[in-house]
Amino acid sequence: MNWFSGFKKIIAAGLAGITLTFSAIGIAAAENAQMFFAPYTMNDANEITVPVYLKNLPAGNGVCGFHFSFAFDETQFSIKTTEEGVPLLETSDAMVFSDVAGISASLDGNIVTVDYLYYGSSESKILRDGPLFYYTLIPKEPERLYNSDDVYPLLFIAGSVQLRQVDAESGMIVSVPTEGIDVYVGGYNVFPTLESPSPEKTVVYSFSSQEMLINDVPVEMDVLPLQREGTVLIPIRFFAEAVGMDVLWDEENQTVSLYYPYKSTYVILGKEKIYINAVEHSELMAPYSENDRTYLSIEVIQAIFEDMLEVTQDENGLQFRL
Repeated sequence: MNWFSGFKKIIAAGLAGITLTFSAIGIAAAENAQMFFAPYTMNDANEITVPVYLKNLPAGNGVCGFHFSFAFDETQFSIKTTEEGVPLLETSDAMVFSDVAGISASLDGNIVTVDYLYYGSSESKILRDGPLFYYTLIPKEPERLYNSDDVYPLLFIAGSVQLRQVDAESGMIVSVPTEGIDVYVGGYNVFPTLESPSPEKTVVYSFSSQEMLINDVPVEMDVLPLQREGTVLIPIRFFAEAVGMDVLWDEENQTVSLYYPYKSTYVILGKEKIYINAVEHSELMAPYSENDRTYLSIEVIQAIFEDMLEVTQDENGLQFRL
């Protein structure tokens, strides 16, 4: 399945064309707050219900708002809307929201933006994990989708996912950076595990040779790893393809997009920004470009794969084991 061509403009629009403004005076500390979609299997009406889930609710006095944008493949789906062309958000008894009237949504091509902020009673706060509400995708070729294993991504726009809380001391609204976990949707869907599978690969680099080893099989690169500012940088395409990531280069916006199950990474060279699961990581070393190759530091690779990755290094080279 090759869905890159249809999503190139999505990445470009998401990374270059959306400016986010929040009514926030600071950033609240939160670890691994996550938002994700859990599409149902296509029903008899040839529609796919897509609940929006919140997981790992940040500590504090509940969430009083959120903001996120996502993209769907408009070549395969449309989204159910109201008569005014606004994405239709709905709910059920099992969901956190009993009424979606206070949630705003907009549609710009195939990018949907959803926003909610409530200053009123505690009953309007989000106090638990679970499905918030749902939207509906309508396949353009339902019979073909029903009789295939084809799947298409639902992608959160980098930097767009935020939860909002009232700070207990100041009473002001603060924004909580939140991971947006990308998933896939097809005719048949199962609940996402959010657990990335291990590629079971060992990748070895030498500081003196352009040959890398992938599970002991030699693969020729056209550049060497670099050492800058006390750390090692590797040419990311060779590594990404070695471990099974999909790689997309957007020349116009100078952006590298890396996709692995439940791990989406965007590297913007011109702005020297790195997003992992829609969250900007300004603490990581900026990407570097040389000889038409994009390099990322070991720390960035570790941030992407977290506990799945083991790195060893000596004076001759380094090894990644996943």
